[in-house]
Amino acid sequence: MNAAERRKKLHTYIADLNDKEINAMLTLLESESAYETKKEFTQKEKEEIRQREANRVSGKSKTYSLTEAKKLFRLKKKA
Repeated sequence: MNAAERRKKLHTYIADLNDKEINAMLTLLESESAYETKKEFTQKEKEEIRQREANRVSGKSKTYSLTEAKKLFRLKKKA
């Protein structure tokens, strides 16, 4: 199916949507559009990401599961 055929099929689906479905579709399309306009990482940000990954791989830093992180935050809150 080429692009023109997909567009025609999409128009048919859109014509049959109710208001709730239209709002859901608009929300999805608008959020996808926001991702496309996000800027690339700066060189400094890229270097920081690489350094953090190197620290994790070498064992200098540790990653935590969500449960572990929650426990750590709760302990720090109590202190």
